[in-house]
Amino acid sequence: MARPTIKDVAALAEVSVTTVSRVINGHKNVNPQLEEKICNAIKELDYSPNVAARSIRGVSVSSIGLILPNLRDTFFGQIADDIVESARQRGQSVVISTVQPYNQLYDDYASIEFLSQVPLDGLIYFPSKEINIEVIERFLPKVPLVIGGRRNVFQGRLHVYQDYQKGGYIATQYLLRMGYRRIACLVGVWSMGPNLKRELDLYYKNDNAGAYPGIDQYIGYRRALEEAEVPYDANLVECILYEDGTINGYNAAQRLFAKSFDIDAVFAANDLSAAGVLHFLSEQRISVPERVGIVGYDDSIIAEITRPKLTSVKHDMDSIGSVCIDMLNRLMLGEECEDLKLDVELVIRQSSCNQNYP
Repeated sequence: MARPTIKDVAALAEVSVTTVSRVINGHKNVNPQLEEKICNAIKELDYSPNVAARSIRGVSVSSIGLILPNLRDTFFGQIADDIVESARQRGQSVVISTVQPYNQLYDDYASIEFLSQVPLDGLIYFPSKEINIEVIERFLPKVPLVIGGRRNVFQGRLHVYQDYQKGGYIATQYLLRMGYRRIACLVGVWSMGPNLKRELDLYYKNDNAGAYPGIDQYIGYRRALEEAEVPYDANLVECILYEDGTINGYNAAQRLFAKSFDIDAVFAANDLSAAGVLHFLSEQRISVPERVGIVGYDDSIIAEITRPKLTSVKHDMDSIGSVCIDMLNRLMLGEECEDLKLDVELVIRQSSCNQNYP
């Protein structure tokens, strides 16, 4: 049986959805008789989420769960700050659980199990790998859920994500326009499966990156190459862990240039890994951007402080958290919502300006 929605409450009470929403959110200027009818309808339908019952009892605080891969990464740290502040403005508290790696494989199971023991009104979940749907359905079957930063990973649940494919495409397209042709790609993931690199071609053909935004970047990278009729070379692709991004970017650059010294550009998974590439090239006295162009991702503070400054794909880190909170609160009120894709753009700086290109 389907969980009752705010529309069901409105229909039973013979009022508008707006009136029900005003009662749930504690507005005072509602006709007392209508308020009583709405409260009776909520009780009769056993309407959830819990935030509705709490508001009717006069309690303003509800709890939001948040699962993130970690808080050390500047990207997720900023998202956490945004979510906590947005929730605070609504009188809501946030319970954060980060995922601990085991043998270089991130496992979200423990975080989901932990949060199942907390009385939650909603959950925002940024997965570190493919989602174990059975675990969520077992531990948190009725909790309104927003999947952050991923697309098409949990049918029937809401996704809020950046257009990573477009990001990979515009970054590679710009490097191609600047005359670079041997463009390497660092594919970022949180968990390094044994066959991941061999599976990249399958991901590309099926246009299905799963829970890996780095693979969406890779799909965009390959589409730009294909559109420009530049041959794809698997030797120019390295999968790297986001953890310790600068070190992994440095090590990936070592591996790439050991195989193919004719590389003339690198599209990196994020700004930290791009900074690692810059460090390696500086040690080798390889000039950037004259000899090798570099484009990062996130347009973080790192992009501004490297020398040369990094060209980087910008997505609005300042808004994705608040958007997730907005969408989750709509779900908690029983509203119908659709997946939301956030746009990205390229911020051009010195690291990709090929001065030798006419």
